[in-house]
Amino acid sequence: MKVTVIHSGPVENLTFCRKLDLFFSTCFLKMSDVSPLSVSDADVILVEFADAQDCDLHKLREHREFLDFFPVVAVVDYNSRRECFQADALRMMNVFDRSDRLSKVLSLIKRLGAPDLLAALPEDTPDEMKLIYKQANAHLEAFHLAAVTDEAIPIESGREVASNLLTILQTNGILAWIKMVKFHHNPTYAHSLEVAGFAGWLACQLDWSEDDCLQVIVGGLLHDIGKSRIPQDLLDEPTDPDGVELNLVQKHAQLGYEILKDRFELDNETKEIVYFHHEMLDGSGYPIGLSGEAINPKVRVITIADLFTTLTEERAYKPALSHREAIASMNKMYRKIDQAFYAAFRYGMLSHSDDVRQAEKIAS
Repeated sequence: MKVTVIHSGPVENLTFCRKLDLFFSTCFLKMSDVSPLSVSDADVILVEFADAQDCDLHKLREHREFLDFFPVVAVVDYNSRRECFQADALRMMNVFDRSDRLSKVLSLIKRLGAPDLLAALPEDTPDEMKLIYKQANAHLEAFHLAAVTDEAIPIESGREVASNLLTILQTNGILAWIKMVKFHHNPTYAHSLEVAGFAGWLACQLDWSEDDCLQVIVGGLLHDIGKSRIPQDLLDEPTDPDGVELNLVQKHAQLGYEILKDRFELDNETKEIVYFHHEMLDGSGYPIGLSGEAINPKVRVITIADLFTTLTEERAYKPALSHREAIASMNKMYRKIDQAFYAAFRYGMLSHSDDVRQAEKIAS
């Protein structure tokens, strides 16, 4: 979803609006540059009235009727009569107080412009799966919001979602979950939902306890929490996977640890999942090059789930591999990933080869 922020003052002063690019593809546009062409690809438009100049407002007024074709949110200071009058004069129906909580404007933007999460799903998707899918997505959003605002991470309710997802995995299987998640409109969220599903499913294949299964599901939802500090545009379409942008994206494990290290509501193993999920057994991973027994078994499960999910995702710089192609690729990583865990993962995936092909056909 693309949000266009129309403003008059300097971008560096837009402290509130600049956080939006952590959640949406965000474009900043001067009021003096507003035209039907410049806003034509927006899903939602925010008009920031801080430091708005009369000449810029006059330009905005010229195109007011065209803006009626878009959901528009005015951002003002409720204590400023001038800003409120300006928004009223431009017939702004959705007016938001700049000092209010970020979560409120995010909710408003999503309500106005985000696609219906469930509308894209096949009609035969069971209602109980839709419910868990919606719950898991909501908690993933809550995790990312907490990371940006430094609010407490709702870990207990997250464990409840993990319990519900574990039930889905045990009764409907992993492929039913992945088939559904492939329809998600946000690649970053879809990735975490897939990793959580694969990790929980693999833990079940390994006959781990329910508590351990729940922990890796929560870890899967949280493993990329560091990406909440990276602009959404960069996550969705990295254009130079061998250059500067990749280096920034690879910092997400370190960023995730920085976010979580002082969060006492989280256990240390979950923090390890976030920090070390890109470490490899041969020491070739990042961020610190751990190897062998220094890598927690739960981290190893997440690493396998994360690798498989990444290989089967379409990215701007690579096509998606089929499930069988991804397995073939991971077969070459015998020094990097836990072979006992991977054998259970591979056997479970290949034993449902017909279901795998059907799921890939539907998802494509």
